[in-house]
Amino acid sequence: MMVRYSAHDVEKWAAFSGDYNPIHFDKGMASSYGMTACPIQGMLALADVKNKISDVVQGKPFSAHISFRDYIVPDTDYEISWDGKRTVTLHRDGQKLITARLKDYVPEQPETGLGKVSTDAQMITCLDEFAHYRAEERKHPDALWSLGDSLLFRDIFNTESPREFTRDLSAKVGVSGLETINDVMSVSLAVQTNHTINVSEQALNISSVKQFSGFSINRGHPSLVLIDEEKVVIEFLVQLVSDNAVTMSSKSTVLIKRK
Repeated sequence: MMVRYSAHDVEKWAAFSGDYNPIHFDKGMASSYGMTACPIQGMLALADVKNKISDVVQGKPFSAHISFRDYIVPDTDYEISWDGKRTVTLHRDGQKLITARLKDYVPEQPETGLGKVSTDAQMITCLDEFAHYRAEERKHPDALWSLGDSLLFRDIFNTESPREFTRDLSAKVGVSGLETINDVMSVSLAVQTNHTINVSEQALNISSVKQFSGFSINRGHPSLVLIDEEKVVIEFLVQLVSDNAVTMSSKSTVLIKRK
């Protein structure tokens, strides 16, 4: 399966998700970190990896641990393949850029850390517009559970973190006034390094974007999982919930360079 991304793809993903990390748009910033071009968002490329995962799992519940191993640039051909066992990879010229290792599905309890919000009309409209764009560009619709994962990631970018957490994060990064992950990205290099998804049978049976309007999003407390002289690593957990049962969850790990 061959894939290729354009600057327009990058803009569309940013408009949907809120991921306006300047590293994806500022050539000078990208160059200062040794990149040959502005990288695309990892979650944009992951959308195609997840479609390949859908082909592999064939409707069976699963978990997947995804590693973003190196950056991906626009206007370049990449290949997505399955090793015939439990790994799906996006690669080019023998270099693995994204790896997704499939595991058995693990039932979860609802996370109540930051409460929950119901999916609203604006969320569903944004998701539907992005789904239509992707289907037209790819000549094939994205898996609906994959769109659900994208919706959860969007929530991470558009939710204020608890004041105590942001105060602690601001001190660790060396910048004051941070409230959301987008605030962090505006002042320091921040990259997603890992993403873990847990997908139930109910999620795999979602048949239309409109069905997401019947769910709520549970938000876990963001947590600082690693702090050293050079970086801070944060984890965000969000869950898609129906009738107090977790339909799917996403855990994203973000590395932030310290000032």
